[in-house]
Amino acid sequence: MDLELSGDMMRNLQVRTATPYGVTIGWSGTNAEKVQWNADMGRTVTTDSKPLSDKVWKHAEKELSKQINKNLKAVAETTTITIGS
Repeated sequence: MDLELSGDMMRNLQVRTATPYGVTIGWSGTNAEKVQWNADMGRTVTTDSKPLSDKVWKHAEKELSKQINKNLKAVAETTTITIGS
């Protein structure tokens, strides 16, 4: 099974933890079992040096960019910056 191209797998990718310095994404339930089974069989999805495939990275960047823009818009509408005296 090609987990990289599976739409169902991608839709079920979730934020597992978040800190001010980064985010950990992954799967839970049945999808997590699929990923673990593949890892046990020597078909790992990621490595330490490349934690996301190129396609997953592009998807994550797109989704994170949407959220960042949403957050910036919300702050910009409620924040006033005064320059000078």
